[in-house]
Amino acid sequence: MSKQANKTLIGAFVVTAIILIIGALLVFGSGQIFKHTKKYVLFFEGSVKGLQIGAPVMFEGVKIGEVTDITLQFNEKDLSVFIPIYIEIDPSTIVVVGGSGRTDKAQYIQPLIQKGLKAQLQMQSIVTGQLMVYLDFWPDKPIKLVGSPDEKYQEMPTVPTDLQDLAKWLGELPLKDILVKLDGTLAGIEKLVNSPKLAEDLASLEQLIKNADKVVLQFDGLGTQTNSTLDEISRMSRSLRALAEYLERHPDALIKGKTPAKGE
Repeated sequence: MSKQANKTLIGAFVVTAIILIIGALLVFGSGQIFKHTKKYVLFFEGSVKGLQIGAPVMFEGVKIGEVTDITLQFNEKDLSVFIPIYIEIDPSTIVVVGGSGRTDKAQYIQPLIQKGLKAQLQMQSIVTGQLMVYLDFWPDKPIKLVGSPDEKYQEMPTVPTDLQDLAKWLGELPLKDILVKLDGTLAGIEKLVNSPKLAEDLASLEQLIKNADKVVLQFDGLGTQTNSTLDEISRMSRSLRALAEYLERHPDALIKGKTPAKGE
């Protein structure tokens, strides 16, 4: 019995040791034990439907982190509701060149935020509707911070999506006044189109166009006659020029008449 118990104990010890070794290899192999991630909290306007834990955090198309938690916070003082999104950024994905060579790359995040780095929700997959956190520079957008109640996480500013900006812009338009004016404009157009006076004016315009065509045709005929008259005047001018030249050579022709040429 004693030998059987020892074998069982040794077997359990061996199995436990193997499990510990495999676990250690997995942890050390993935580098998790030495990985120093930087954690941030984000607050987005509107719904975060489609964003899940594990969603990537992208910067210029490069994954630099992931979403670690999504919670719902309720403030009983002012009855406000917030949805903080917690992300982790892995500084090891950032290669610093031309600097001081410091190993703490997370220190560069805050200067980038001051330069305009902000987070935005973007579509990760159109088919599934999944979202991701996209980091980029929006220096023209003001830095708006909600103020995280959890001081362990630094808050990163966010910007609304393009659709949210469009919805906000549409919400600020005086749609009621625009619709009232549009309705009045359409009523005026309908009244004008159905007006008997418009039909009379169109008929008068048609008759005016016909009369104008007749006048044009008359001018065309007059132009033909004018061209014929101009041709006659040109021929008479040439004849008078030949006669003037003859009288210049024979001034006595006015008294004696034209002297017949030899051989006539």
